[in-house]
Amino acid sequence: MRMVTAGLAVSGLLLVAGCSVARADHTAAPVEATAAPEPQPVDVRCGSDGVTASGTTVRAGRAGVPVRVGGTAPAGTYLNIEWTRGGEGHPVPASPAVWTLAAPPGQLRLRCANVEKREVVVTVVDPSGFWRPGTAADHSCRFGGLIDWPGHPGRGASVDAALADLTRQLSAYRGQSASWRELPIGYLDAPVSTWLLSVDGEPRYTALVRRTGSTVEASLDRFCGRPQR
Repeated sequence: MRMVTAGLAVSGLLLVAGCSVARADHTAAPVEATAAPEPQPVDVRCGSDGVTASGTTVRAGRAGVPVRVGGTAPAGTYLNIEWTRGGEGHPVPASPAVWTLAAPPGQLRLRCANVEKREVVVTVVDPSGFWRPGTAADHSCRFGGLIDWPGHPGRGASVDAALADLTRQLSAYRGQSASWRELPIGYLDAPVSTWLLSVDGEPRYTALVRRTGSTVEASLDRFCGRPQR
């Protein structure tokens, strides 16, 4: 688990401001799952007759579930993928491309939009134990609503820098001790990680941290409990 401590020095909820981050502290990295060969993606195709898959199971890797997507469906056709408490959909690429999904072990239900409405089911297996179950609620952040605010994602060359930039836009905690910590949920090396902001030890927000090229972005995700005013 990694932790970032920050000083917040302005008042008023979610206003762009000039408070600064005091320092970043790092704890020892957790013991990770045993190394395993990279998993082979399952091939999924969208065509005039709907969706097909090259197998009925796919093995998860450290970063998630690999799915190679392609096909002959008309331009603009979406592949929709659903799993327990989640899912996503994207246009089918012109040339086959590998998508890495954050789907947990269990069933994936795949359907190609704009073509025949049948679906296929592929089962995700995780023999190496890369998936870490749970939600933010298991770490004292009870869901308090999604965040809609005028600020922008925090950005920087590292996770610490991105969270520091995001922290400078937050508020309401003049003189209080604030810290970010990564939550041990989802896949070990997933491209998106979940972080929790606590103020004087009380959870307040979660943020999603992702790398885009050479830049790390940290976006507010949700309130913990009752929204602050």
